[in-house]
Amino acid sequence: MLNKNKELSCTEIGERLNFSGSALSHHLKQLQDSGVLEFARKEGTYHYYHLNWDTLKRYIVVNSEI
Repeated sequence: MLNKNKELSCTEIGERLNFSGSALSHHLKQLQDSGVLEFARKEGTYHYYHLNWDTLKRYIVVNSEI
């Protein structure tokens, strides 16, 4: 869904994952707090996000070692 060079709006993420507004907001907040997801920009009322690949890679390495 999100690759190295792509940003998606909250609306696009919610539609692709079939999440309601409150569930999406909750999960986006958790991903931001963990450093995996970063706020990229705001365009009008749309908020765009992208993955923080450095943080994501660390999570993958740590989990693969468990």
